[in-house]
Amino acid sequence: MPKVEIRKTSGGGGAMERRHDWQDPYDYCGLAPLDTSENAPLWTITRIEVFPDGSTDVKSATMVAWTDRYIVIYT
Repeated sequence: MPKVEIRKTSGGGGAMERRHDWQDPYDYCGLAPLDTSENAPLWTITRIEVFPDGSTDVKSATMVAWTDRYIVIYT
């Protein structure tokens, strides 16, 4: 079972839901309006792939559900 970090934050950009999930070799970071359900297709998810040499590849998906983070197509 993945360990998912859940945060509700507010600041200059307004109140937001944030999620974080590390599943080697991917780091998933999600952002959506406050009180958005994890099943709602309102999330922007950034996926960072970390390679053995330390290099990274950053891709994102918008208007997706947090619960679909493992299956959406990132560009």
